[in-house]
Parts: sequence; C-alpha cells; structure tokens
Amino acid sequence: MFQNYNQVVTVNPDLHCIFNKLLLIPILLYNNILISAAVVWVLSRLSILSLPAYARALKARRKPLRLPDFEKDLSFLLLQLINGLKFLQAQGIEDTLASLDHFLLARRDNDPNYRLIITEESYAAVPAPSAKMSLCQCALAAMLQLFDMADPVGLAIRQRSILELPPILASVSIFSTMAVILQKDNATASLGQVKSMLEYMLWGPSDIIFEPRAGTSGRELAESREAGLQRWLDLERARLLQGMVRAQGGLGSLSVAVYQEYHLLFLVRTCAKMLREASLLFESEVSRM
Repeated sequence: MFQNYNQVVTVNPDLHCIFNKLLLIPILLYNNILISAAVVWVLSRLSILSLPAYARALKARRKPLRLPDFEKDLSFLLLQLINGLKFLQAQGIEDTLASLDHFLLARRDNDPNYRLIITEESYAAVPAPSAKMSLCQCALAAMLQLFDMADPVGLAIRQRSILELPPILASVSIFSTMAVILQKDNATASLGQVKSMLEYMLWGPSDIIFEPRAGTSGRELAESREAGLQRWLDLERARLLQGMVRAQGGLGSLSVAVYQEYHLLFLVRTCAKMLREASLLFESEVSRM
C-alpha cells in the first residue's frame, strides 16, 4: 500500500519541479505500469528548503534568535557544506554548478537542525566553464549567501575581489579570515582549514587558558598546549557519550540527531595536534575582535 508522497515530505514550492519524477514513482507502481519488482522507501515527514531559501529564513529569524544561536546555525550549515565538498573532492569532483539552488536542507519534525543534501544536479554535467565554480568558490558563495550579500555566486567567482562581510556577528572577523582562506582556492588546504575553524568555534574548549611560562621554549609550549588539549578531548569524549547513553536509556536505543552526529564525528576524528593548530588560528582572530 503506497502513501501519497505529499503526506510524507513537505516540499518548498520553489523546489516542486525537482520532485516531479519522484511523485510519479508511487503512482506508476500502484498502476502496475513499471517493472514487476521495485524498492519503495517510505520516509518520515521532512521539511525541505533550498540553501538560498534557508538563508532567507535564517535572516528572518535573526532578530528573534539569540546571537549565539544564530551564529551556531550559520556555522553548522557551513560545516556541513564543507564536509560535503570535501567528500566530492575525494571522489575526484573539482567543480559544481555556479548556483546554490541544488543544495537542499531537510529537517525532521523532531530535529531542530537541518541536514544538508548535495544533489547530483549540483555537480554533474556542468554545461560550460562559465557555468561552474570550484569547490572553494562554492563554499565561499554559501557563506556570502548566509551573510545576506547580493550576488553571492558572482562575488565568489570573481578572483581576488576584496570582500567585506556585514557586521551581523561579533565574530565577523573570523568569518572574514575564512573567506580569505577560501579565496586562495586550494581545495585540500583551504577546505581543511575552514573546517577546523568552524569545528573549533562550535565545539572547541572555551575554558582552557594557555599561559606561557617564562623561559619556556616554543617546542615546550606546543607540547604543553597539546597535552592540555588531549586531556580536554578525552574528557569531552567520555562526557558526551555518557550523556547520550543516559538520556536515551542505553546504547541499544541510541538515536543521534544531525548536530550530535557531527559533534561525535568531530570528537572521534580530531586529535590534539589538529586542535592545537585550530586554537592558534582561532586565538589570533579573537585577539583582533
């Protein structure tokens, strides 16, 4: 028995055309028009937006939201995009379509955060060089879109253009540094650096003070910082897992929301050396705020 697709997924009207083919599948199967065997996925109810539509919605929510929540939502979406672009790079894909309309965000009713979906249309069969942008330019365009700048794709594609982000956040200088890094257009290094900065902003230690002692060499200072960050990392891993198990009644029933999933991935994949490099970069920017 097939359910009406519109009862399963709530689709933004601007994106209705994308799902026309999907809407036909249950109808054709129900009328025995397609092949005799098929797999049909019945998904939980989802709300879906394009990235530009999400940026407009985030702008509308900016005043009601507390500033830390607005910064968290913006940073988390950028982090998801950077992770997705790094995945594309690992598959040998170096360019995307010069548009953000094919980047979708889906959210379940019981999840406060959207999950980014990179559709195949965003990177497959780019018609001409003028209609594509590099992975770094794509990340930069998304950042400019979230900062509500006009023509974000055009600004991102223009080489060496000086970008001035609107001061809608106290941490705007950190995002400005990320923009400069992305403008270097070195996918491997630039995407990795911005990813580390975003993760440190979202989940890095805020209660550790690194004070150099007199007569301490640079090497000893680096080792001391790494040792402190390693202790923090071990405690944070244990604390988060313990909290999730207690909240959900054991490992067997563990269900992870998208924000928790990325938090866990950060704690599992990062190391003290990566945290040290991110902390130095982050502190240099904070000192300029």
